[in-house]
Amino acid sequence: MDGLEQFMQDPATMVVVLIAGAVGAMLVLFVALFLIRGRDRELRALRVDHSLERDRRSRLEVEKETLDRQVIEARNEMERVFRSNEESQEQLNEARNQATRLEAERNALDGRLGEAQRERDVRERERDALRTQLEKSQNKVTELETQVQHGEHLRQQLENAEQRLKEAFDSLSGKALEQNREQLLADLRRENSNAQETVGGLVKPVAETLERLQQAQTSLDTRISDLRQNSSDLEDQTRRLVNALRRPEQRGRWGELQLRRCVELAGMQQHVDFFEQEPVPDGGQRPDMIVHLPNNRIIVVDAKTPMDAYISAWETQDEEERSAYLQQHAEQVRRNLDQLSQRRYQDSFEESPDFVVMFLPGEVFYSAALEQHPALFEHGMESRVLIATPTILIALLRSVHMGWREAELAREAEEIGRQGQELYRRASILVDGLAGIRKGLDNSVKAYNKAVGSLNSRFIPQVQRFRDLHSISGEEVSELESLPSDLRRPRKMSLKSGQDDSGTNSG
Repeated sequence: MDGLEQFMQDPATMVVVLIAGAVGAMLVLFVALFLIRGRDRELRALRVDHSLERDRRSRLEVEKETLDRQVIEARNEMERVFRSNEESQEQLNEARNQATRLEAERNALDGRLGEAQRERDVRERERDALRTQLEKSQNKVTELETQVQHGEHLRQQLENAEQRLKEAFDSLSGKALEQNREQLLADLRRENSNAQETVGGLVKPVAETLERLQQAQTSLDTRISDLRQNSSDLEDQTRRLVNALRRPEQRGRWGELQLRRCVELAGMQQHVDFFEQEPVPDGGQRPDMIVHLPNNRIIVVDAKTPMDAYISAWETQDEEERSAYLQQHAEQVRRNLDQLSQRRYQDSFEESPDFVVMFLPGEVFYSAALEQHPALFEHGMESRVLIATPTILIALLRSVHMGWREAELAREAEEIGRQGQELYRRASILVDGLAGIRKGLDNSVKAYNKAVGSLNSRFIPQVQRFRDLHSISGEEVSELESLPSDLRRPRKMSLKSGQDDSGTNSG
């Protein structure tokens, strides 16, 4: 009560609250009136449709009555024609046909009339629903009118306050509403433009992406088609290869080709580093390949292709059958190992080490056998047979190839040392010869200098006196110069110590 009395004592607050309530009630009334008008328009439209439908139904009923009369007249005419029997049979048939057509038209009109009746019922139900909604809206309008009347009563009580706040209300309602409407329209236009630009900017890359996706999809379809074709071709080739590998002669030939390919990949040359189908000295069965090692040693290699059980293992879908086939494959590998051990190639070739290499042309053949018999490698070593896959064989042959290179380098180094010793021997002989020449040159220089000294001291002075006594013209005989006697001595080198004959280091 104190709050209400304080609220009633504050006229400004009370006026604002009452004005806000009145404005809200008026807005609600306006919305309700707008909805009621919309419903009235729909109801009037339904009434017009109902009136048109009623007129249409009336016309159809008139047409039906007319057709009924025509049918009756046609029947009467037909009866008259039948009774009189004075007209021809053709006229009778024509009358019957006309009666049939009229009957069909009447049936069609009955159907149309039924459809019109059903449509009218639907319209009636819609009209009833709209009438119900209109009654509800009218009730709401009545309530709103009551609220408006109450607000009007409050407005009448606050005429003085409304007069004082009229200018402020006009500014807040009319001008502000107009400004807000213009601002709202401008904002909507700007947002619409921005939205169009944004949507355009979003749609364009999406369209481009869809186009690229379509192109990629087309390319992918083409590739998938090519892959399917390639897969089909590969399946055919695989099937033919499997069928070929099931024949022992083809399988053996394939194993020999794989063996030769591995040897060539290791960098070896046929008839230089290895020989195929080399005859055995004792006339026994020939091995597939003999690889030469340094120091006149060899390695005997024999290719084996136990593939029947392995191929069957991967063709079956039953796990138990696959396990049985793999076990059979391991037994085939072990059997081939034992057969190769019994041939004892290492005894037929004196240069062979104490083992033979059994080549399996695929890693999977060896790994599948090891999974079933983990001790297969140890069994091979005990039987003096080394099981080699392409990877192991290439590594082994590359090691052999490196041994060949090291042996060649050792032979070249030995030849270089031998040639160096021969060169030193010949250089020593040359130095000794040059020393003999020097000794001869020393004796010749001494004899020459002695002759020059005798010539200069005795012969040339006598020739000068003779020239002076007989007044002989011509060039004067000059004295000869003696040769120097300090010729360089050749130094003798020692091959072991690297010193000359005087003990000085030649380096």
